[in-house]
Amino acid sequence: MRYIKEILKKNRIWVLVYIGLGIFNAFMANYKADYFQKVIDGLADRTLAFAGVATYGFILLVNYCMNYLDNYPEKKLEHGIYLDFKLLSLRKISTIDYTEYQKIGTGKLVQRIENGSTAGRNVLFNFWLCLIRDLLPTIVFSVYFIWKIDKKVTYVLFVGYMLIFIITNILLKFLYKIKEKILNSEELLNHYLVRGFMEMLIFRMSKQFPNEIKKTNNAKESIVSAKVKMNMIHEAFFTIFALLVAMLDIGILFYARKTQNLTVGSVVALIALIENAYTPIAIFNVLYVQYKLDKASYKRFEEFLGLKDDDQLRNGNAINADVGEIAIKNLSFQYGERKIIDDLSLSIKKGEKIAFVGESGSGKSTLIKILLGLLKYNQGKVRLGDMELSGICLNNLYDRVSYLSQDAPVFDGTIVST
Repeated sequence: MRYIKEILKKNRIWVLVYIGLGIFNAFMANYKADYFQKVIDGLADRTLAFAGVATYGFILLVNYCMNYLDNYPEKKLEHGIYLDFKLLSLRKISTIDYTEYQKIGTGKLVQRIENGSTAGRNVLFNFWLCLIRDLLPTIVFSVYFIWKIDKKVTYVLFVGYMLIFIITNILLKFLYKIKEKILNSEELLNHYLVRGFMEMLIFRMSKQFPNEIKKTNNAKESIVSAKVKMNMIHEAFFTIFALLVAMLDIGILFYARKTQNLTVGSVVALIALIENAYTPIAIFNVLYVQYKLDKASYKRFEEFLGLKDDDQLRNGNAINADVGEIAIKNLSFQYGERKIIDDLSLSIKKGEKIAFVGESGSGKSTLIKILLGLLKYNQGKVRLGDMELSGICLNNLYDRVSYLSQDAPVFDGTIVST
């Protein structure tokens, strides 16, 4: 919840405006149905005055205008929150420990950020803000106006709420397993795609593409099948909900006919208010199911945001003099069980031009990443002048280092800045 709170704080003014507008619109939607009862009853007994019609027209005008104004903060927050989560991921990349970055892999990381940003937006905007500013106020106001008309109908309403709650929990058990399968398959598919894009020449020459395409297609089929199942379960809930509301509407008509206590206006208002009372429950159950599923995606995203940072970026000693000489002594480094560099010693004098030559996987790139402080060594010494590399602040070091990778990036801006 730390990152959600951070984004809420960043957008707090628009969040308050959005909640305020939502509560007001929820009240107006139900007040409109309640006042419509008076208009119908006035027409039935011929007591409806011009002032009553004008008041109802004014209520409609205010309701529609406020619904229109609600679109601005809604879209501003919906898109802004999504992009704020993506900005969090870029901020994390700027400080993440390089070995943690390597473990995930670019393809899976891109998919995790995309899924996580969407899930974070859904959790905060589509669920919590919708619940606070729309669903709960609509339920409270509709139940209040139903209670004013007939208390017995309100009790039946609560029984229906309990029935929907039970159905939702049954459906959730099936959806959890399906969502987990979708997430794993999406990350795997993206992994295959990115690997194919980046290793085009090697895969083409080794005729690896048919096998990669086959594995990617299997992941695709798994995703499509799981998403179809999820959709059918969602639609099953809506069908059950529609049947329940239809039964209540018919029940009100029978109840009004039997008791003779309700006016025509009261029956019309009750049917409209029951729709207002149950629609938020239907929406809530769909959103709640999606919220529980999104939490799985968001949890992965939070795990990424919580990965170890490279503390040496900001901590350590500053280089206050010319380095003079780079001295490497008895340096060893390994990835897991595989030793890449074994007891390496060399010195690079000031002004020397050095090239590392060797076959693929011999440790050339690894050595450069050690010299840049990206990979941390625990055997041997690397000294820049009279300072040990492991004790130097990397941000200070990078002010004195130029680095150009084999896939040279082109930054936004001028040629000089690139």
